[in-house]
Amino acid sequence: MERTKLIQEIIFLAMLVQENTGHCVFVNFSGHVESMDISIRKSKMDYCEHICDSSISLKRGNVMKRLQEVKDTLSTFLEAREVDTTLLRYEIEEVRHYKF
Repeated sequence: MERTKLIQEIIFLAMLVQENTGHCVFVNFSGHVESMDISIRKSKMDYCEHICDSSISLKRGNVMKRLQEVKDTLSTFLEAREVDTTLLRYEIEEVRHYKF
């Protein structure tokens, strides 16, 4: 029940972030594989420009801790009325395109 409550709060906060920051927020709950994806985009007009994305497994790892982290991050964005990417972890990805 606690997990369900956190998921509801995250979805609610995601909606508030969209309404109060000008960003566009996508939330995808996939019950069949127990996962949740959240994507924050630049705006409704520039929805192809990703600012940050998060995938949450609801069956692996410390699920409650991860859900609480996501909730806290969305709350921080809402309080600031801006998405501050300096608060986020990031990965560096190397992409190579070979041409001939």
